[in-house]
Amino acid sequence: MSWGNKDVIIPLIEMMAGREGIGALLADGVKIAAEKIGMGSEEYAIHIGGQEPAMHDPRC
Repeated sequence: MSWGNKDVIIPLIEMMAGREGIGALLADGVKIAAEKIGMGSEEYAIHIGGQEPAMHDPRC
């Protein structure tokens, strides 16, 4: 994966849904994935209480 590579998003989501390959690691969310990866990745995992922030404004 690389930033902006839209061609891998749908296959990655399908892998997460089926818990296949890297999708199995990412399916439980960024906090748990970073804990499993370790090596300081926890510092870069963006979450609030284990939940990823919404990418929209819910006040609409």
